[in-house]
Amino acid sequence: MGNDSNHLINTPDLEKENAQLKRQNAALLAQLKQKDDLLEHYLQQFRLLQTKQFGSSSEKNLVLPEQLSLFNEAEITADEKQAEPDIEQITYARRKAKRTKEESLEQLVTEEVLHDLDDAEKVCPDCDSPLKEVKVEARYELKMIPARVEVIKHRTPVYACNSCDGLDFKTNIVKSKAYEPFLPKSSAAIESIAWILEQKYAYGMPIYRLEQQARQMNLDLSRQTMSNWVIKTARLYIRPVYDFLKHKLLSQNHLHADESGLQVLNEPGRTATQKSYMWMYSSGRGSPPVIVYNYQTTRASKHPVRFLTGYSGLLQIDGYQGYNKLPASIELAGCFAHARRKYTDILKSLPKNTNTNDSLAEKAIAIIGKLYAIERQLKEKYEGKQLDALALNDIYQTRQKHSKPICDEYFSWCRQNKNKTGGSLFKAIQYSLNEEKKLRVFLDHPICEIDNNRAERYIKPYVTGRKAWLFANSTHGAESSAMIFSLVITAKENKLKIFDYLVYLFEQLAANRHNLDTFDLEPLMPWSDQLPENLRVSK
Repeated sequence: MGNDSNHLINTPDLEKENAQLKRQNAALLAQLKQKDDLLEHYLQQFRLLQTKQFGSSSEKNLVLPEQLSLFNEAEITADEKQAEPDIEQITYARRKAKRTKEESLEQLVTEEVLHDLDDAEKVCPDCDSPLKEVKVEARYELKMIPARVEVIKHRTPVYACNSCDGLDFKTNIVKSKAYEPFLPKSSAAIESIAWILEQKYAYGMPIYRLEQQARQMNLDLSRQTMSNWVIKTARLYIRPVYDFLKHKLLSQNHLHADESGLQVLNEPGRTATQKSYMWMYSSGRGSPPVIVYNYQTTRASKHPVRFLTGYSGLLQIDGYQGYNKLPASIELAGCFAHARRKYTDILKSLPKNTNTNDSLAEKAIAIIGKLYAIERQLKEKYEGKQLDALALNDIYQTRQKHSKPICDEYFSWCRQNKNKTGGSLFKAIQYSLNEEKKLRVFLDHPICEIDNNRAERYIKPYVTGRKAWLFANSTHGAESSAMIFSLVITAKENKLKIFDYLVYLFEQLAANRHNLDTFDLEPLMPWSDQLPENLRVSK
């Protein structure tokens, strides 16, 4: 009885102690779960970084040419089993299949070499009768001719009157109009400038390598001299073209924007380690490609606000909040590629051999994938065609009928699952919910695209160049690079031969150098149908 009595007496204390222990245990379990979630988050980030650094892209699964090793590129890309293409495939590839070799090679300078018999051999070995030519067999070789340097010597004759010579009055001296160089006090010919700009800005060739190439051509041309040429050309000739490109860009009704970091060594009031930014703005589909780069010291919202002054229309962006301070006349459109990428990054970060079939990330990707399937169909339908009123209406009706219900499904799924998870998946879902208004814009604007991949494609040449150059040395260099990039990439996207186009453009600008403020630049722009046909890349 005593033991039972004691048990009864101590029960409340035991229950109290037990409840306290349960609370402590629950708190410890919560802390442990929090730490486990944090650890898993860091593990995900680690695996994602490993994938980005060493793995291939899940979206395209491609290795870009610029990513190949300098020393083993040939070994990586060589395939002895693959048959060598015909010469016309190398020189003049076209979508149209049925073409003769002569038609394929018509754009190239052809040198003919005749391998004929001697006259003594042109007789029949049996009857000694003259042989008659019945046909000529031909084979083609592709001959690559390296660049060479030529010197142009400009001579200006000076004339004097022999009759006046020796007399008391002044001798009459007459000379022809002096040649005006492309750059004042410079030996740079237009072709030299065009070559440097093409190599550096179209192909990402660093200046020091151009210096090495010049030495191979027995030319002592320092990188400082070439850099001076570039900056002077930008200031004297490209700036008015750049201003015209910007004017043309802001007259469109649909633009894309993106930005990327840049290191500039010598900026007034800033250290060499502070990051600057190259902003990129481009026209959308349905208009000629116009790409404008804009160098700024920061990523602040004031820069797009100032650059886009006077613009009214759609602006397609990623999720960067710096664009949110733009005026109401600019409607912001989101990027479903960024929304999808956040889920693909989660899958990349998972341990190997993880079954993702039933994962929430896989579900989100599948829903977004249905939107992209519709967009691919529309793209194939109107590839190479003018987006007239009928086409735009068809795109609008298709998106309203098919894409809008999928969008509704996706955002409903986001709201249902937001609080069921945490970590990276929660952030991915929250990103879409925060951007929902922008992500839905393409449904109501047929000219609008589903993502901002066009901007990413146009910013990539700069990013590639940045990897090669590492930094810009000065503010003037960065600003010049922005202007030249704008011209070169716009020319490239309009299917022009960059070197030939730059030569043609600079010749026209130099001929009108004293009245560029009033000179009509429209016929010289990369999209102009008045440009000579020989400047265009064969389709």
